[in-house]
Amino acid sequence: MKLDAAMIDQLARLARMDILDSERPQFIEQLPRIMAYVGQLQSIKTEQIAPERDHPARLRDDLVEPSQSAAKILAAAPERSEDFWKVKAVM
Repeated sequence: MKLDAAMIDQLARLARMDILDSERPQFIEQLPRIMAYVGQLQSIKTEQIAPERDHPARLRDDLVEPSQSAAKILAAAPERSEDFWKVKAVM
């Protein structure tokens, strides 16, 4: 398929990209080659490759360990408000 400026503008709009008029010819030239390269992936035979879900990630055991006391944690607070750490608003 031959790309033209209108198609590039439509793709840019869908991708929420701003393309300068001076960049359009470069996209018209390079995008078909990129699409052809990506299209080669469809020719890869993947029937012999097991899906990722068949290979669960190996994680460390979830061990229950004692934590520090609330008093010790509150003592480390730079500023407190009753039993809470007082911090600046994050917005």
